[in-house]
Amino acid sequence: MALVSEQEREVMVVDDQDAYASSVAQLLVGQGMKVHRVRTFADAGLALGRIRPRFVLSELKLGSESLQDWIPSLLRRIAIDRFVVVTSYPSVATAVYWVRRGVADYLTKPISPAALLRALEAATAVTPSDVIDASVQWPSLDRTIWEYLQQVYTQCGSMSEAARCLQVDRRSLRRMLNKLPPHR
Repeated sequence: MALVSEQEREVMVVDDQDAYASSVAQLLVGQGMKVHRVRTFADAGLALGRIRPRFVLSELKLGSESLQDWIPSLLRRIAIDRFVVVTSYPSVATAVYWVRRGVADYLTKPISPAALLRALEAATAVTPSDVIDASVQWPSLDRTIWEYLQQVYTQCGSMSEAARCLQVDRRSLRRMLNKLPPHR
């Protein structure tokens, strides 16, 4: 059996909900991990100056603060692929955003202990990847809509069928598709 370093067993939990953070800490300690709990992103930055945990389990929003605002300063201390986002504020858009940024996993509360442990095990098995550049040019909403309409039209095979699937008027769909695709 391979020896596991002290760092590999350390996890930081960044959450302002004491009941949740306590239960996660208790679960992880029961699995032989050392847990560091902090309540704010500023405290997480300070703690990351002293320790290098294997993972940071972080909420997206703590009070009026957002992880997105703090991530640049936190990334100076620990790679994005060591973050596991566990949030009470899930949405598809934020999940896509954080997964594209390179987080180890994106989970929504409430989460079962087994699911949390599976996520940590799966993330441990993955080799660290390069941090995705924050200057990535995201497509505009108009461009995304236009591409989606094109995809539905292609899959349906006819304008009438695509219009039925999208629940729009056939002539309106034709006008939207005949336009040039919007720039990024």
